[in-house]
Amino acid sequence: GEMCISGAMVTSGYHSHDGTAASDVNSVFSKHADGRIFFMTRDLVRRVPGGIVYKGRADMMAKEKGKWIDMLAVEDQVAQLPGVLAAKVLPDPVLEHFHVFVKLEPDSLPSIVLDSV
Repeated sequence: GEMCISGAMVTSGYHSHDGTAASDVNSVFSKHADGRIFFMTRDLVRRVPGGIVYKGRADMMAKEKGKWIDMLAVEDQVAQLPGVLAAKVLPDPVLEHFHVFVKLEPDSLPSIVLDSV
């Protein structure tokens, strides 16, 4: 399931981010019936004897060079390029970047080359 973090140091907000939209904050913080606040990491994990195993993300976000990137937004932008029928973005956690794959229209020559961002 999704990994959630709770404890004395977890609060409903981000340090030094007063301008964060309330909808963004509410989407990652949850208040339990007993009053505890949980931070929902959007990381999928599985319990195993002695710990947890990371299984991926619950959303289509990937961190690249310290910045969060919405892979669905990248897919949408690439799919709008001339000659592109479809686009798919997949993260590469080993190399810590992501790949953009495109399906081109028949007889269409790519005018750009997309490898990794």
